[in-house]
Amino acid sequence: RLQGRFEKWNNNNGWRRESKGDDGGKKMFSIDEGDEENDDPHIDDNGVIDLTGMGKEKLFVSKNEVAQAFSHFSYIHSGRKMLICDLQGVFCRGQNLFSFTDPVIHYHNARKENKQRQYGRTDMGQKGIQSFFKSHKCNGLCDLVTKGFINAR
Repeated sequence: RLQGRFEKWNNNNGWRRESKGDDGGKKMFSIDEGDEENDDPHIDDNGVIDLTGMGKEKLFVSKNEVAQAFSHFSYIHSGRKMLICDLQGVFCRGQNLFSFTDPVIHYHNARKENKQRQYGRTDMGQKGIQSFFKSHKCNGLCDLVTKGFINAR
């Protein structure tokens, strides 16, 4: 059993959890299990994570932005063939660590059109990838994690 508060950040149909001030994405209620006190100095009461110590510039992101950037990164890093989504699980504040449970992989390879549901019944292929990007809004972390992978194969 994972310790902490279970949350869902996106799903395999294009929904994404919205951050405060965010006007995009499909609406859906998020799953929260209980309240967890915030005793980590790197996270404020609004769930903003301070990643400043990891680089030279100040960098503050929300858990939602991390999850969206991870999904985006998985697509770019796979050479635009796979996207990991349906991100849900627990964020461990003390370690700045996400533990995802039961993610979905959407797979599409234009050269192998006949390969359907390569990663199980939740793999929606190109349709699932398109659904993700239809609601996705790049954030500052997306820009950082996708740099250098633009020409990935």
